[in-house]
Amino acid sequence: MKYIYYLYVVVVMTSCLTQPSNKVAGDKKEEFRFDPITPPTHLTEEGALEYMNEKYWDKYDFVDTVFLQRVDSAHMFETFVGYVMTMSGPSDSTSIQKVIKSASVEKYTLDYFHGMVKRLFNDPNSQLRNDELYASALRSVLESPLLEEWERFAMTEDLKMLMNNRVGYKANDIIYTTKSGTKGQLHNIKADYTLIFIHNPGCEMCAQINAELSASEVVSGMLKRGQLKILAVYPDEDLVAWRGAYGKIPSTWINSYDDGCVMMSDATYNLIAIPALYLLDGDKIVLVKDSVSVAEIEYYLSQN
Repeated sequence: MKYIYYLYVVVVMTSCLTQPSNKVAGDKKEEFRFDPITPPTHLTEEGALEYMNEKYWDKYDFVDTVFLQRVDSAHMFETFVGYVMTMSGPSDSTSIQKVIKSASVEKYTLDYFHGMVKRLFNDPNSQLRNDELYASALRSVLESPLLEEWERFAMTEDLKMLMNNRVGYKANDIIYTTKSGTKGQLHNIKADYTLIFIHNPGCEMCAQINAELSASEVVSGMLKRGQLKILAVYPDEDLVAWRGAYGKIPSTWINSYDDGCVMMSDATYNLIAIPALYLLDGDKIVLVKDSVSVAEIEYYLSQN
């Protein structure tokens, strides 16, 4: 049931992403809370979700910036997650666009709601990370005349990065270099699936993903059958560190580095957070983007 999932997501998201409380020791100022409209009890679950999607913010005053300065931020974020859970699906951008448009009446309000959207859809630790929804939200924010020029420039650059390697579209090519100096191209790799593993030596999460991939029966089986190729790419310039950790990458993978750090300089891949996994099909269409979940990769591979 979607309500049950909503409760689960609220618990997970608020535990991972809750902002610090507004309370300060000795500060007895009242914190404000917003509680959305409650759907009529006679509605079906589907009808209740549709009702909430339409009327969720009816009692909220988007002009009242004092409220946001005093609001219980954890509860406000929880309330925002509740709104997201009324959406019909991950491709439903109209709900996000609607709330951003409503928030655009005041700069402080716009910044606050944009911040919640970014944390929910763009934070690497978010269970609901979704590039398409965040891109839609950014487009709505960029329509606001309240933005400073530097903000508009930064958001435009963020939007460009989000449009890279979109799920359902062909991945940007990578020119990789192996230890012997041989160069190859991602687009020339022949396999039913290609898994890009962007990593750094000394990165604990990278080592964990390496271990999980190596232990995966699904991954190992497809590697042996030639259905899957793994391209491990080191994107930075310290080749001494890369060579020192060379033996930690399995010999069945393509162990490489990005000569000249082209991926970074040309911004063809998002390297803000490493590690990152990209799963591509035989035509190099992106199936999974910028993930750190081996379980997610296994799920997609096991469907075929």
